[in-house]
Amino acid sequence: MTKASVARLEKFDGWDTMLRLVEECRNTDYRPSPVWGGDEDPAAYRERMIRRDQALIATLFETGGRVSEVLQLRRENFEWDDEIIVVTGMRVLKRFRKVGEYVDASGRKRWVTEPVYVTRGRFPILRREPLVPYMLGWIVECDGYLFPSPKRDRPHLSRRRALQIVTEVGRRVGVKVWPHYFRSQRASQLAQEYGYTIHKLLRFFDWKNIATAVRYSKLSFRDLIPDTAPMVSRPATSLSPTIISHYGCNGKCEASSRERSDFHASPPSL
Repeated sequence: MTKASVARLEKFDGWDTMLRLVEECRNTDYRPSPVWGGDEDPAAYRERMIRRDQALIATLFETGGRVSEVLQLRRENFEWDDEIIVVTGMRVLKRFRKVGEYVDASGRKRWVTEPVYVTRGRFPILRREPLVPYMLGWIVECDGYLFPSPKRDRPHLSRRRALQIVTEVGRRVGVKVWPHYFRSQRASQLAQEYGYTIHKLLRFFDWKNIATAVRYSKLSFRDLIPDTAPMVSRPATSLSPTIISHYGCNGKCEASSRERSDFHASPPSL
């Protein structure tokens, strides 16, 4: 993911687009392999893989997490009642720490690093949102990682495999998507439909920088109309009593340029 890729997204593409991506998973041709599902009924295996892919897309959007963070989620990270789902203890990758160094075959010095994680604050997801059934239906059937890997040397799916899943689904739908696409879409949806302020976005995503919230959340031109409409219809002579008293014009005359400059230099108490 790059800043430029997120910057290309103008606004929330809508629930219809999200649902089209989820439903398109049903057209993925899954067949049992010797690695995973070899002894499973082909129809049952295909249904399980489809539901996993649907849950992956739904969870990427609903949590707004990075793909590496979503792939580490376990069933115990979720609590729910009839109205909301609460996500707790979600690990967030903050940086890599140098723990050593070595010289490679070409003589170049290399660093040995390890990831540094912090825990994201608790945040809610409304159960009435259209993608929640795909996510929650998968969670209740899981034991351990939500998206386990078929390979014994991996506890969960790799980032590369997750990328393959979402980009292929997006290609068939005709929408260019990648895992981080859903992070930006979630931020835009929260701002556009729920009216989340910058402060709420910072709390939901556990961001520390206002610029991050501004970069991820986008509004369309139509979203601005309800806010500007009252100002468009406001009469030009509608002045507050304090301003009228200051100018002594009863709201019907213009103050001189000198008076206007004096007013802006030392405005009366409103």
